[in-house]
Amino acid sequence: MNKLNCVIIDDEIAGRIVLKELLNFYFENITILGEAKNISEGYELITNSKPYLVFLDIQMPGCDVF
Repeated sequence: MNKLNCVIIDDEIAGRIVLKELLNFYFENITILGEAKNISEGYELITNSKPYLVFLDIQMPGCDVF
């Protein structure tokens, strides 16, 4: 089974922790490359790691993630 690289972008640490735990428990084929707490960190993380999947909180303070 191929590994799927992903990143998590969420301003709430609890959301990142829960999502990371669920992904690790239920999906052995997902590798979490990193996580970011805001859009600028997320943009840099995506640019540098080139993930297959991005788990993105769409309600981030101070910006429109779309």
